[in-house]
Amino acid sequence: MVGACLRVPSWHWLAPGQDRATARRAFAPDLPQEIIARRSKGTPTGFVATIFDRQRQAIRDMLLGGRLVEFGLIDEAKLAQALSTPGPVRDLRFVRIMELVDAEAWAAAQM
Repeated sequence: MVGACLRVPSWHWLAPGQDRATARRAFAPDLPQEIIARRSKGTPTGFVATIFDRQRQAIRDMLLGGRLVEFGLIDEAKLAQALSTPGPVRDLRFVRIMELVDAEAWAAAQM
C-alpha cells in the first residue's frame, strides 16, 4: 500500500486543484458525487457538541466535583454558569469546557 501511494507523482495529488485527486478518481464509481466533489472535510466539532449536550449533567458533576476545582485551577462559579446555559450548544465555547474534561480525566487518572 505504501509503495502504491509513493508511486503517485506529487503533481497528481491536487489535480485539478482538488486534494486527493487520484483517490477521488479511483473511487468515483463507488462514491456519491457530493463526496467526490467536496472541497473540505468535516470536523468532529458537531459530534463533540452532541456529546456535550447529551452528557451536560455528567460533565457538570465531573468538573465541579473534580480535582481542577479542588486545587483552584479553574473558577468554579464561572464554570457553573457556563454549564447552566440551557438548550443545545449555540457557539464554540463548549470546546474549552471539553478541554477541561480532558484535563480532569487525566488528573483523576493520576490518583
